[in-house]
Amino acid sequence: MVNLFKGEFYKLRKAKSFYICCMVFAVCIVMVYGMIIMAEKIQKGEMQNGSYGVVVNEESMAEEGQEAPAAEVSVLEVLGQMMASFGIVTTAIFIAVFVVGDYGNGAVKNIVGKGMARWKIFVVKYSFTILAAAALLLVMTVLTVLAGIIFKGTGILSAQFFREIGIYAGIQMMLGLALAGIIVFVSELCRNLSAAISIGIGILLFSSLLTGLLDVGARFLLPNAGFRFSDYWIVDLISNCPIKDIESGFILRAVIMTIVWTALSLAAGIWHFKKADIK
Repeated sequence: MVNLFKGEFYKLRKAKSFYICCMVFAVCIVMVYGMIIMAEKIQKGEMQNGSYGVVVNEESMAEEGQEAPAAEVSVLEVLGQMMASFGIVTTAIFIAVFVVGDYGNGAVKNIVGKGMARWKIFVVKYSFTILAAAALLLVMTVLTVLAGIIFKGTGILSAQFFREIGIYAGIQMMLGLALAGIIVFVSELCRNLSAAISIGIGILLFSSLLTGLLDVGARFLLPNAGFRFSDYWIVDLISNCPIKDIESGFILRAVIMTIVWTALSLAAGIWHFKKADIK
């Protein structure tokens, strides 16, 4: 299995997708901070509303001598937006490319042909891929913080700042491991790049609608139970994770659901990889 891990690391170093995702993160983060700065200038009356496509609600315009509302957007809030939207979508695309690519170039067929146990092959691929996904999220976190320091200045730095960033990013990366595992399973199940990307993004964008409908049904059938499906679905946990003052109950539920969804996607992936033909 050590040689399999070495092989995965070699493929990651040679793959362009990981580095492209990092560059896309950097560009997106700079654009987000740039829009915040432009919104701040518009609210102060230093730029015309609508400049460069940035439109600010008239009600949010700052009074003379007051600080613009856009200036109050924190680095943690920017990180929260990145984690719950663009970050997980980009990571899902990377996973699909990294996993499905092995079927297109014949790597999986060659490894299976050497007599290696299939469950070992999948476990290594699964483990390495979710760790690579966590590394991507870590890179995004570091870039968001560095960009925040550049755009907002070193005055934002404090022990509390790093503690809040560390707790929030740690929980989101933990949840990201479980989500990455689900996308790995979907990619292995499809073994087709366009299908894997489409289904993966579909899960991220539309699964919360389904859990929302299930929540409505649960409230109708069990009005006093207080049960919500969205409390246990990994995408909803990522989207609803508070950026500050995270309660211990949420952290415990996040840990348990990370373990549950990771175990389920790993078990399902092993089962399918052992049963399906390698073409």
